[in-house]
Formats: sequence, structure tokens, C-alpha cells
Amino acid sequence: MSYLGNADYQRLYLEGAKSAGTEHGTYAGLITVDDEQSISVNVATMYGQVKVSVELQAKAPAVDSSWDDIAEISLLKTAGDVVTLVNGSGDEIEEPETLIGEDMRGNFRIRIHRSGQGFDEGEEPTSHEDPRTERLLVIAWPSPQVLEPTVIQMNSASARETQEWSETHESDEGWHAESDMDPDELAHIERNLRQVE
Repeated sequence: MSYLGNADYQRLYLEGAKSAGTEHGTYAGLITVDDEQSISVNVATMYGQVKVSVELQAKAPAVDSSWDDIAEISLLKTAGDVVTLVNGSGDEIEEPETLIGEDMRGNFRIRIHRSGQGFDEGEEPTSHEDPRTERLLVIAWPSPQVLEPTVIQMNSASARETQEWSETHESDEGWHAESDMDPDELAHIERNLRQVE
């Protein structure tokens, strides 16, 4: 199942589930877990369209290494919630497809794949089929065992830059209060790293 997601400040958010005990941090420059165990997916596109595909499988599939960046994380889902990947502000291009349905609950493992150039701030796609459009593939499967986040590959410049930034600006207590960034810009980033409740 696929749809056009709408990145907001280089992020989409996993709604309807939390990380299963993972320490806050960024993994493969692709997945960020905040202090409240919310999960965001980092992309190169500042604002705008990202092609998102979601799949629920019975078990872990073989790794498709044709993607630029791949990482895995364990999550916990409660019954009654629907797991989707959204931009957090409700300003969606298309209705997000369901990754994990409301009747399912328990521990799951998700593998997130990312490829594509993406769009800088101020750039616009020429169409829904613009070849620069980033692609995400999110695969979930039941996984009773909670595992540490796994970086499978991190090949894109965007992922390497995000990982480097996070290692410079994150600490054991969360985000550093001090930064070379403008305080308003830093506050905006911190707000966007937290999933809208």
C-alpha cells in the first residue's frame, strides 16, 4: 500500500505506537526516538511530498540492500490504535495507509528504508512522479523479542548529516540547551521531533 506523505521540517512521525524501551537517540540518520519514546523518520526533503509504502508481514523479510538507508527498531502497540506514518500536523497530501491495524497489539519490529534525492527548502516537485521524490518503505512484523535498534546501512549524505548533527546536539539528558543554532530554530526542531499527541 502506498501514498504520498508530506514531510514537515525533514520528518514524518510514526503515530499509534511507541518505541519499545529504546533509549532516545538517532539511528542511521533515519530513525529518531525522543524522550517520550515517540518515533520520527528523518528524510532529506525539507517540506513536501515523500512516497511512502507500508507493508505488514508475518515475519522478518530478507533485507533489500538496493535502498540507500535501512534501519530497524522495536515498537510497542496497544489494541485500538492504528499505526500510520504522518507529518504530525494533520496537513497530509493523501490519506496515510495503515501499517498496523487497530485489532493488533504487542511488540513489533519495523524496518525503514529510504532512497532518493528529496527537495531542499523552496524546491517544488514538478509532478507527483518527479524523479527527485524520496521514497520510504516501512515494513512491520510481529516480534515478541524486543531488540536494540539496528543500523543495516547508511549510505546517503542526508542520513550521514542527520546522524552527525544528532551526535553533536543530543546528550544523555536529551537535547543540549546550548547550541550554535538560533534559539527559535532549535525550539522548532525540538517541537517537530515530538509526535503530536
